[in-house]
Amino acid sequence: MFENIQDLSYAEMSVFNFVKFNLDQVQKMSIRELADQSNVSVATVDRFCKK
Repeated sequence: MFENIQDLSYAEMSVFNFVKFNLDQVQKMSIRELADQSNVSVATVDRFCKK
């Protein structure tokens, strides 16, 4: 799923773990909803997606 997991920050790991365990829900979420559910900022989700 992700090749360089060691490059993720603590906050980005929160996003990663949420996505990993809720893949079916994430497909229908907005970036703001994903941020809220992962307890991180929208900017963190954006950085995670870019990585």
